[in-house]
Amino acid sequence: MALLGALLGFVYMSSFPAQAFGSQAEYKASLAEAAAAVEAAQVAAESGEPIKGKDAASAKGALPTLGPKPGSAHFIEGEVYSSRTWEAKRKQLSAAGAQSVAFSVGEMNAWMASKFRPGVVDSDDEEAANLLIVPGVPNLGIADQGEFYLNVPTSITAFGATGDFMIFARCALKGNQVKLRSVNVRSAKVPLPGILGARILGVLMQGFATSEEYQIISEAFARADTVKTVDNQFVFELR
Repeated sequence: MALLGALLGFVYMSSFPAQAFGSQAEYKASLAEAAAAVEAAQVAAESGEPIKGKDAASAKGALPTLGPKPGSAHFIEGEVYSSRTWEAKRKQLSAAGAQSVAFSVGEMNAWMASKFRPGVVDSDDEEAANLLIVPGVPNLGIADQGEFYLNVPTSITAFGATGDFMIFARCALKGNQVKLRSVNVRSAKVPLPGILGARILGVLMQGFATSEEYQIISEAFARADTVKTVDNQFVFELR
């Protein structure tokens, strides 16, 4: 029964979209505004005075606690530069020799938007014959504490019904390895991110695994001493 309840809870939460923010600072500002609205609602309830001005609209939907609720999951959506400065850095990344290559998050997203094409995930599993997964163009967003978000809009068709899902992972960089902190399907958090979450992302990445761009990034990670986020950039220290 506990397993069934957890499964139903996951399905329920995955029906709610997660909220996108343009930066970690924007997310923190939203939290501060929500907390102020809750405080205003509590003060008004204790005093019996009506809430006026901007706080009235904010407090109307505010909850008296900061606990999770449908729609409270979030991710950082990185900007996409219109320039093509990423092209020279892409060449650097695949060039032999020790060097440091720094991509701003906007350059990395511009590269993916230009070169990464949505691909269908193939499966030889007969039980998956009625399942079609089409990952869209990935997007990266810088979080705090040296972490980042990998966001993959995904179309899933099962037994004739199609739905659009934002699947996103919060990741940390350690050396030249990516560690999964959490994985979400919309607002539903995937349990055991290092196992189940990694399996989900692995399936999505199959749609890009044969592309030249994916190979360049994979090989850069393999020959890097470290990959880290510094001042809204991804920095590859290549050997």
